[in-house]
Amino acid sequence: LWCSNVQKALFEEEEKVKNLSQKVKILEKTNNHLRDKAKRETKEPVQSFKQLHEAEPELPHPQQDTTQDQKPTLRKILPKKLKN
Repeated sequence: LWCSNVQKALFEEEEKVKNLSQKVKILEKTNNHLRDKAKRETKEPVQSFKQLHEAEPELPHPQQDTTQDQKPTLRKILPKKLKN
């Protein structure tokens, strides 16, 4: 009698473990799916931003001083006699 009660309890625990293991597998699969989806969603905006940024030519800001980027023009120095 006592042995059958122990066997019954063990069987019930085995069933609980089996059910919990199945739930863990399902949750791990769902978690991996969500991680992959998040990676794809975060990659897409970065890629579209890069494409947008590369498509636009880099123009200086209208208020930005661009004279530093330009090479100074060199003038020939003429002797005083020829300057007339």
